[in-house]
Amino acid sequence: MNQLDKNKEDRVKLLGYLTPIITDYAENNRIEPDVCYEVCHELELVMIEKCKAKGMDVKKLKQAAEANFRASKESLKHR
Repeated sequence: MNQLDKNKEDRVKLLGYLTPIITDYAENNRIEPDVCYEVCHELELVMIEKCKAKGMDVKKLKQAAEANFRASKESLKHR
């Protein structure tokens, strides 16, 4: 397995783990979607700082994440 496949697999695992936790917690505690968005955005900002500290190209990472999100959204439409 090459590094790209490993990264994709790790991404799917992490999203599969975090999304239900955040969604369930928000629904069970009647937290509005705008608050969830703010918290997720803060998490993104924390991760941006960590990636920058390791010398990673954050712009490239963000483009990849947006492309993955659009592709996932499209694949759900076709199901």
